[in-house]
Amino acid sequence: ALHLNKKYKPSLEVFEKQLSLGDSTYSIRYYLGLNHYMLDNIIQAEKEFEKAFQIDSSDVMLVYQLADTKSRRLYGNNKETERLYEKALKMLEPAPVMMHNIYGSRAMSFHRAEDFRTAIRYYELSYRYNPKNISALSSIGYCYERMKEYDKALKYYEQYIKAGKPGSKGYKFAEESIAYIKQEKFMEAAKDNWYKEMFYVMFHTGLRVGEVGGLKWADIDFENKCINVTQALTCNYNK
Repeated sequence: ALHLNKKYKPSLEVFEKQLSLGDSTYSIRYYLGLNHYMLDNIIQAEKEFEKAFQIDSSDVMLVYQLADTKSRRLYGNNKETERLYEKALKMLEPAPVMMHNIYGSRAMSFHRAEDFRTAIRYYELSYRYNPKNISALSSIGYCYERMKEYDKALKYYEQYIKAGKPGSKGYKFAEESIAYIKQEKFMEAAKDNWYKEMFYVMFHTGLRVGEVGGLKWADIDFENKCINVTQALTCNYNK
């Protein structure tokens, strides 16, 4: 309580009393160091932080305080202070696997809610923590596809294709998605074209130009949703 209320000198006396009674635990050494530090007793603070560090080096605040104390005593950095600062930074870094899982799960929750814009942001964060998980690329592509931002969708699907395994389920999905997007882009470009309906039928049925050209209304079975190809239109350019 004394330390928290910035009464460092009486706080120091309390911890020194505890030390004299044989209590040399981590917390005693650490708070002795903190009180000396706040009272500008840098050399003594460093000694106490060093003793605390020998007991437990897993507290990032201690590592930082020890590095800062050494830096103040030496009026700058040296290899030891740099090592301690680097150690503190590494201790603060989140575990990549856990961050990947958290961001990936959060992305899926927004994906399921069809908030594709937000889902993309979390898929990107998930992929940043685990670039080997290329399924995130396909998921981002799908989100852009659903938002009809086809150029961006193609970019991510094609990145997936470059890294994916040919023949796999994900690879086939990306290939089909790319084909669909290119078809949609073509139809968008041809929306004012005289033959747009003809292009639409060809894309969705696989019929050739001549087969579509030879269709009559009688060839279309609306009830059973099928087209009967009975003839094909041909052009003879020699006549």
